[in-house]
Amino acid sequence: MPVYKDKSRSGKVSYRIDINFTDQNGKRRHICRRGFAKKKDAEAEEARIRMTLSDNLPAAITLDALVDQYTASYLLEGVKESTLMSNLTMYKCHISPILGSKRVKDITVSAVTQWMTNMLEKEKPDGTRYAANTINNAKMVLSKYLSYAVKLELIPDNPAQKVKKYQDPDETVKSDEAEINFWTEDEYWHFISYVDDPEWKDIFLFLWETGVRRGELIALRWENVDFGGSKIRIEATATNKTKKRGQIRTSPKTRRSIRTIDMPDSLRNALLERYKRHQRRDGFSYDFYVFGDIRPLSPTTLKRKHDEYMEKAGVKRITLHGFRHSHASLLIMHGLPDQMIADRLGHTIEILHKVYAHIYEQQRNSFKNELNAIYKNYTQTTRTAIPLH
Repeated sequence: MPVYKDKSRSGKVSYRIDINFTDQNGKRRHICRRGFAKKKDAEAEEARIRMTLSDNLPAAITLDALVDQYTASYLLEGVKESTLMSNLTMYKCHISPILGSKRVKDITVSAVTQWMTNMLEKEKPDGTRYAANTINNAKMVLSKYLSYAVKLELIPDNPAQKVKKYQDPDETVKSDEAEINFWTEDEYWHFISYVDDPEWKDIFLFLWETGVRRGELIALRWENVDFGGSKIRIEATATNKTKKRGQIRTSPKTRRSIRTIDMPDSLRNALLERYKRHQRRDGFSYDFYVFGDIRPLSPTTLKRKHDEYMEKAGVKRITLHGFRHSHASLLIMHGLPDQMIADRLGHTIEILHKVYAHIYEQQRNSFKNELNAIYKNYTQTTRTAIPLH
């Protein structure tokens, strides 16, 4: 409440108002008025000032200007540069053309709803419509910027939060990605048998036996590999979503993503042979990338080789992230402890259970069958009473 009670040394009571706001140049400002004999007089003055501010200051700030301000101060908001660039790309493509020139205070629930309607009717270059996922991701970005406006006290609340996510009524219900984007052990071994280059075989073996994310694989350096302890330290990821050109090595997705994982002997032996080969390269050092040299492996090249070998092997197509799903599914099905699996993936147990719910459902069915097998003879008609004394 911006109206406060003051009391002088003589005991006289008066009221003051304190209002913090952001001006049309994005600068933080403060207005203080003192000496009101009555609280209602202070409240009336506060309402008058707020009305003036509402009619003038926020009205001069467009959504484009707000986004520019957010971009200039993103580090203070605790946002990674890669996230910033992804959001900006989405904003410039889908949001700015329609809402960018609008005053922030004029972006209402109705305006957000109309913008989403336009997104539904918008066509991609190939003539198809945008998927619900794209529309909802764009809405999430818009909501992030409007929440920033609320924080700056430019608007009282976020209208995008009052608009529901879009659900295509005609869209066939699809299985979760983790349920379909994975290989069984047989599919993996069939695929790897067609990888005839040891450099690439190491890469796919690493993905299969660790479940790391693509960026984590690319950012791995030899200094992160502990052959003596058979451990790998995951402490960085690679991204090209920055203001600079090319890939950069940056902090991982979350704090949980910084982790140490164990290497099975098969992977340790393969990496040790790779290390011996790479050690003979000119200028080799522990700063070299495990799956590159002084420069990291290109994600485009990685995807291209993955596609080539899948085509050659004739296996079901999965994404590179599908190796992560395959790894997690395999560990769950083999009954390893949930906490150990979650730690290995850089997840919480809650996320593990959510993403791989279909596997846990299969395990529950198997558990029920085991229960039936245990208690199949435990019936009232066949059970013989055993004396207790």
